[in-house]
Amino acid sequence: MSDKELFREQAKQIRRQMTAQEAAEGSERIVGYIIESALFQKNVHILCYYPLGKEASVLRVAEEALRQGKQVAFPKVAGADMVFVQVTDLKQFREGAFHIMEPVGGTIVTWEEGLALTPGLAFDRSGARMGHGKGYYDRYFASYPRLIRAGVAFDNQIFDRIPSEAYDMDMQYVCTPEGIWSIA
Repeated sequence: MSDKELFREQAKQIRRQMTAQEAAEGSERIVGYIIESALFQKNVHILCYYPLGKEASVLRVAEEALRQGKQVAFPKVAGADMVFVQVTDLKQFREGAFHIMEPVGGTIVTWEEGLALTPGLAFDRSGARMGHGKGYYDRYFASYPRLIRAGVAFDNQIFDRIPSEAYDMDMQYVCTPEGIWSIA
């Protein structure tokens, strides 16, 4: 097992050890920071994700964005790639690839600009992100480099340094229960 795979397994274990209450409370604090942020306020296009297990939930961000008339999209696996599909409410989902809830119907978006709230297993202080190892977000962000990449994580998912490769797309911001910080 490589260093990266070993680190990924350790990060999964850390998240599994969180209680549902810790995840819910942390998610609420994260959502509050995001909704109040200039990142959210100034962007019309908001790319969200449907939480899996104890991932930080940004569903309330999606609800608020829709309430404010913003355009919202969620990811859907399409073969070896991922696309984002616009939604108009949060009832348009069903279980898809990897047991993740995906939008049903809707239009595939190709927004060049917007705020992309991004899940991950681990992040570091330089903006590196570690996902589940399939590369979906890295490939998507390589195709849409002007999107604002904002990682969403609990405090126990932030490390001084994580293993990363040249093709891994770094985050520009990280949103945690303690606030949002910019990667300089």
